[in-house]
Amino acid sequence: MASIITAVILLLLTSSKHVTAQVDPTFAASHSCNATCQAYTDTGLAFEASQHATANDPFYTVSSNFTSDSQPGTILSIEAVTNLTNYTVPSGLTMSRFQYTTTNLNGTAIPASAYVLWPYTPYTPKNSNSTKIPMVAWAHGTTGSGALCAPSNYQALQYNFIVPFPLALAGFAVVAPDYAGLGVSHFANGTRIPHAWVSSPSQANDLANAVLAARSAFPSLSQDFVVMGHSQGGAASYAYAQRQAHSPVSGYLGTISIGSLSTPIKQVEAAFVNPLDTSLQTSFSYQDMLIAAVTADYPAYNYSGFTDLGLKRWQILMEYGGCLPTSSLLFADVNLVTMIGKPGWYQDSTVQTWAARISGGGKPLVGPLLVIAGEDDKAVPLETVEAAFNASSALAANANQSMELAVYQGLDHFPTIDGSHAKWMDWIKARFDGEVITSKELHTSTFIQGPRLAGTKQSTLPNWLVQLPGPLDVWKTAL
Repeated sequence: MASIITAVILLLLTSSKHVTAQVDPTFAASHSCNATCQAYTDTGLAFEASQHATANDPFYTVSSNFTSDSQPGTILSIEAVTNLTNYTVPSGLTMSRFQYTTTNLNGTAIPASAYVLWPYTPYTPKNSNSTKIPMVAWAHGTTGSGALCAPSNYQALQYNFIVPFPLALAGFAVVAPDYAGLGVSHFANGTRIPHAWVSSPSQANDLANAVLAARSAFPSLSQDFVVMGHSQGGAASYAYAQRQAHSPVSGYLGTISIGSLSTPIKQVEAAFVNPLDTSLQTSFSYQDMLIAAVTADYPAYNYSGFTDLGLKRWQILMEYGGCLPTSSLLFADVNLVTMIGKPGWYQDSTVQTWAARISGGGKPLVGPLLVIAGEDDKAVPLETVEAAFNASSALAANANQSMELAVYQGLDHFPTIDGSHAKWMDWIKARFDGEVITSKELHTSTFIQGPRLAGTKQSTLPNWLVQLPGPLDVWKTAL
C-alpha cells in the first residue's frame, strides 16, 4: 500500500503547477524528513494555501482585549462584514467573524475565533412573530491541529454545500467556532495555543461560548438555537448536550450529532487488536493528533506516546501549521501501525484518564438529541455510536430526555450527512417551529433503507471538489 501511495504522490509532484518549496531543508533534515518527505510536505502546504481565503490573515492575531481573566463568552473583536471576494460562499449570503473567550478542558481561559454565515432571508418559525434570525451552532469535523486549520479562513468554509451553505440558504444563521488552537493559535506573548483534538467537552465549551458571544455581538440573532456537528464535531455536539445538563445556556432547542467520534482511544485499541480489519484502519492515521491532544489537556504527558520519528514529523506539521491534507502526505512514507506511536501508548494511565473524560455516552444530557450514523462508516464504526447512544439511553438521569438514533443503510462517513439531509433539516425546522416530541418517542432507534443504494457514490471522505477527484487528488478531499 505504501508503495502505491509513494508512486501516486511522486507522479503528482512532477505534474503539479502549484508546488513551491516551503519547508526549510535544514529544519526538515533535522526532523527525519528527507528530500522526498519534504516534497510531499511542500505539496500539501501549497494546496492548503491555495484553499485559504487570505494568506497571513491578521484577523487571527489575538485581540489585545484578551486577558487570562476574560470571562467565557466575552467578545474580544468583531469583523462585522467579512470580505467574501476570496470565498466561494453562495451569492446572497454574507459573513462575519469574531474573536471570543472560551475555556479548555481544565477551565483555562483561551481566545478563539468563529464565523457567522448569515442568510439572505431568515427562516420564519410557525406561529412566530419574531424578527430575529434563528441560529444553528455548527461544530465542524476534523481539519487538523495546525494553526492554519480554521474553517473560517477556508474559501468554502470546509463543509460548504454539505452543511453550512444549505443551513444559511434555508434561512438559519450559522454560528461556527473554529475551536481553540485553530486560527487564533498563539497568546500575545508568543506561547502556542494547542488544539486538543476530539477533546469533546472542550469543543462543547467552544460551542457554548460562541453562542453567547455571537448573541451579545449581533442583536439580530434569536435567543433560540440548535446545535449540530459531524465527526469531531459530532462528538462536540454530543458533549454539548451533556454540558447543557450541568451548565445550561438559555434558548437551547436540541442537538444533532452525526458520525460522532466519541471514543477515539477505544477505536485505536481495537485497531491494534485487529490490525487487518479494514473498518478500523482509519484509526491508525490519527494517533498523532490523539497524542498531541492528550498533551494539550495534560501538559505533563509531553507527547510521550510518540516514537522519535512520530514526534519529529509532528513537529514539522506544527511548525508550518499543516492540516489534514499535509498530514496525510507528511506521513505517507511512514508505517502508521508501528512508526508513529510507541507500542501500547494508548494504555498509559494519563491517556486512559483523558479518554474517560472526553468520551461520549453514559452521562446525563439534555435533549432532544438526534444521533445519525452510517451503517458502513469507515471512520467511526457504527457499533461505537450505538454503544454511546445505548449507554446514554440506559442512564436513569436521561429517562425523560428525547433521544433518537437514526442509522442509514450502507452509508459511509461523509455520505451519511448527505443521505440524512432531509431528516436533519426538517428536524431543525421542527425545533424552531415548537413541535413537541411525545413521551412515546423519547428513546427510539430507526434504520433507514436507501431504495437506490447500489448506484450511489461511496467514500469515507467528502466529494467536495467541483470535478470528481481522480486517484491523484483524493488526498485533497481531507481538507
